[in-house]
Amino acid sequence: MKYLLSIALLAIIMALSIKPKSIEERVAIQIEESQALHDSAMNLLIELHEKNDSLIDIYFPKDGVGNN
Repeated sequence: MKYLLSIALLAIIMALSIKPKSIEERVAIQIEESQALHDSAMNLLIELHEKNDSLIDIYFPKDGVGNN
């Protein structure tokens, strides 16, 4: 029982000692995460465009002869 009480007190002390993040810090973190997501999406979009262009070149070549 003493161990349980000491663990509970330690948890309370740790919870009270943690400084909550300010609005500015949370916004900065959100902006960084959004930028990372945007960069990842742009890389995927570029990859899709490249694949699309290669498929267009295969099925609609400039010399008029296709792989149909």
